[in-house]
Amino acid sequence: MSHLIFVMTLVVFVLGTESCKFRESLFSRIQDLSDLVFADSLLFQFSAVSAEDCAHTCAATPSCLSFTYPAPMYTRGTCRGHATRELSSNDATPSAGTVAFLGKKDKCPRSWKLLGESCYMYISIAATWQNAQAECETMGAGLVEIDSQAENSFVFTMVTAAGAEHAWLGLSDVGTEGLFLLPSGQPPTFTKWQPGEPNDFRGREDCAMFRPGNPKSADGWNDASCDRQFPFVCEQHVLF
Repeated sequence: MSHLIFVMTLVVFVLGTESCKFRESLFSRIQDLSDLVFADSLLFQFSAVSAEDCAHTCAATPSCLSFTYPAPMYTRGTCRGHATRELSSNDATPSAGTVAFLGKKDKCPRSWKLLGESCYMYISIAATWQNAQAECETMGAGLVEIDSQAENSFVFTMVTAAGAEHAWLGLSDVGTEGLFLLPSGQPPTFTKWQPGEPNDFRGREDCAMFRPGNPKSADGWNDASCDRQFPFVCEQHVLF
């Protein structure tokens, strides 16, 4: 009996380790499936499996370049593996609520830019901070959460290249004045406030932004009223 318990424990450990490997950026997530149709490429289809098992199977199948899985991700659903990342009208469009994962060779979805293990998109449409975060979420992303000078410079360059004078960042102290948190609720590991900022001017500034329109700002951050409408940058982390 003791030997059986040992073997079962070992198997669980190995599977757990393997699952961790498939969180290390093998696939990038596509949330918006309005035009996503895979071209006659279905390799396999399994029912009642986890998202990690689906990713594991695709990654272990040399010809599998992408897979689709139903949202929400924590349920057990139908996994479909595909031999292509190309779009076509020759196959059935995934049903509403499906999430697609493209092989890492694609790096980022179309129109997104890659840095490290994240993809970024500048959105020129002005929105309040809350609406900007909501818009990013519809794409399976969130307002950019900057955690290094390299990332700060990269995102700032995106904003200035677009000619924007302001752009929202994923940081606010809406919950508790003076306690700036990321949209995830975690404290930032990196900040680059301009001198004298954040200053909560007139008690109404709770959301962080770039202000390249001000020559004194450089790539530093400013706080502004969350109800103002600015362009923004979305960041999508690679999931598997």
